[in-house]
Amino acid sequence: MIHQKNKPCTERSKCIGFTLIELIIVMAIVAITLAVSIPRLGPIFEATSFRRLVNKVIVFLKDAHVDALSTGKKISVVVDLEDNKLTRFADGGEVETQNIASLQMPDDVEISVEQEDRFEDENIEFNFYPNGTASGPRLILKDTNRGKNAIIYLEPLAGLVRYKIGISE
Repeated sequence: MIHQKNKPCTERSKCIGFTLIELIIVMAIVAITLAVSIPRLGPIFEATSFRRLVNKVIVFLKDAHVDALSTGKKISVVVDLEDNKLTRFADGGEVETQNIASLQMPDDVEISVEQEDRFEDENIEFNFYPNGTASGPRLILKDTNRGKNAIIYLEPLAGLVRYKIGISE
C-alpha cells in the first residue's frame, strides 16, 4: 500500500522522518557538548598567540639577516628592555625598508637577555653581517600570564635564528 500525500501515516514502518521530540533531544545533546568543550579550548588559543609572537620576532630577525646579505651592510637589531621592543638599524642609521623597522612586544610579554660580557650602559643588540655571520645574546621572551617562555638565539657562523619554547620555572 502506497502512502498518499494528504492522508495521515497510520503504520510506523511507512512513516519517514523525525518527530519534534527527537529533534529537540538531539539539539539539547549538541548544546551540552558545546557548553562543556568550548571553555577547554580557551588555553589552546592563548598558547597559539604566544607562538605567533615568537614567530614574529624570528621573522623580524631573519629579515634583518636577509637585508644584511642583500644590501652588503651590517644590520643591527637593538633590544630595548625599558620600552619592551626591538628596533633595526643599519650602519649607524635606522633602516628604512619595506620590512618592519620596529617590533613592540605586548604588555604581557617581558624581554630579557642572557649575556655574560655586558656592561650596564652598553646596548644589547643582534648584529647581522654581509658575509652571513651573526652575533648576539640569547633573547628570552616571558609570557607573564601563562607562564611560558621562549629562548631565541643565533648560530654565529650561519646567522640562522633558532628558538626553544617551554614552561617557565
